[in-house]
Amino acid sequence: MFVFLSILRKQLCTINCRTLFLDSTQRHHPWFDVSRILSESSTELRRSKHRLEIIPVDSRILNSDIHILTPDGVLRVHYGPFDRAEICREYNVGPRDLRKIDTDLYVNVPLISVRHGKLILFSFRRHRAIVQSYRSVFFVPSNEKIPLEPFGIKNVAEWEKITHAYHRNVRYIHQVYNQRYITENTKSFSQMPFELQIMEIIGESIAYGLKLKTQDILMEFETIRQSSYARISIESLRE
Repeated sequence: MFVFLSILRKQLCTINCRTLFLDSTQRHHPWFDVSRILSESSTELRRSKHRLEIIPVDSRILNSDIHILTPDGVLRVHYGPFDRAEICREYNVGPRDLRKIDTDLYVNVPLISVRHGKLILFSFRRHRAIVQSYRSVFFVPSNEKIPLEPFGIKNVAEWEKITHAYHRNVRYIHQVYNQRYITENTKSFSQMPFELQIMEIIGESIAYGLKLKTQDILMEFETIRQSSYARISIESLRE
């Protein structure tokens, strides 16, 4: 399992680098009107800010909901915020481990950390999880609260999009796990340890999320292309 997770971590780092490059290219490409995007974000912020509660920074508080998936396919939800010290004791992790999977921070650094015989810490693309032999613990930011990072989250609409992605990922993992191991009881997979079953489905969830992101980028590109062509005329081309 360690070799599998090591290879997976390298692949996730590669995917993350490519994604960051694509995002950077998109932000700096002349076809993308940055001023327009910022203006729209500011407007959306004013519209949606009243719906959310902005909570101050408190290093003792974990502003997340906790979703726990057990081998019987049951998903239980515990709503936060929580005391970080209590979470560390409950799930047998250290404060540094908890910071690595913190949903308060707008980070996207791949992490697979194995505690031999105890747990697997996982963090990548809106997945924050502690995977154990008898349960998988997913940390999901609340859609009703905005944590303040060192620079603050200015775009409330963007935070809502982020929390939606977290919830979508947990629903996807729950659905696929039940379909594969509870409803169909696929024999070829049922002999795998619970931890490996979950890690495999998390990998599928990442691929599914990247597919959705690709579709969004293609739709945005098509919109920009049509808008550009609409402004082109024979006269302007001849000039």
